[in-house]
Amino acid sequence: MSLTIRHAFDDERAAVAEFFHTLMNPNVPLGLWNDLLDQRWTTSPAPCAVIAEEKGRIVGALATVHADREIDGRAVRTSNLSGMYIEKSHRGVGLGRAMAVEALARPGVEFTAYSTNRASSAAVMSAGMTALDRHRHVWFPGKDGRAGSSGKMAIEVFRDRDEVTALLDGPLRKILGDHEGMNIHPVAFQAPGGKVCLVVFMIKVKGEDVTYYDALYISDLSLFAKYARELATALLPAGDALMSIDSRFMDGLDAEPDATWEIRIPRAGLLTGLAPCKADILYSEIPLFDLKLD
Repeated sequence: MSLTIRHAFDDERAAVAEFFHTLMNPNVPLGLWNDLLDQRWTTSPAPCAVIAEEKGRIVGALATVHADREIDGRAVRTSNLSGMYIEKSHRGVGLGRAMAVEALARPGVEFTAYSTNRASSAAVMSAGMTALDRHRHVWFPGKDGRAGSSGKMAIEVFRDRDEVTALLDGPLRKILGDHEGMNIHPVAFQAPGGKVCLVVFMIKVKGEDVTYYDALYISDLSLFAKYARELATALLPAGDALMSIDSRFMDGLDAEPDATWEIRIPRAGLLTGLAPCKADILYSEIPLFDLKLD
């Protein structure tokens, strides 16, 4: 079996999208596969996937979602390794790992993978990624997990999109603009003294009808840690709901969550110049595909 493993760029996007649509999941519209691969967040060409070819035919593919971002005033290119599929006849020979190795070989890129598929996670980890996070912090409704608020809150919370946008500077407005039309829920809160924190949530019902407010991005981690309890009280409906955040975002901060839970499949990354707490979940397959976080 002679295979070629290489990067695919925009001129091959349609063929890669067709491969995913036909073989991985025909229930996902072809247009959505194209959206995953369109590299909308880049300012210069980036590969849309790593593909494995046999005699010119695609037999495996690993989607790569790139973004050119400004993080803490620095230009950063990120790549989220997302959908992976290998034809059944080519499984079991290390092809997933080989595609991941090829993806991770590009210099000057910060890599993440948030897959909920064990085989895909194993492939990227064996290729050189390490666990970014194995736990999530959670807060329940009201003080100490009880519904309702006790007394006046120190923060003012904004959920209306126009009100949120009015509080933000240019880079934060760009983040929201980059995700326009996606199923995200931006919230801003203003602390005493006027400091503002943007939190971008994805709201999903999971498990036994529990509503999760999963934080994908936080603009000011220390401010969030200080007021997380008040924010949860302000946002969450009484009953089966919780606010969740990957624990790496609170490393070194006194966040005092109500509980810390294990993540079923660890978040993975290969970071060379980006701190794990800055590897957020925007600009990834999660908002593009409207996926539930594990």
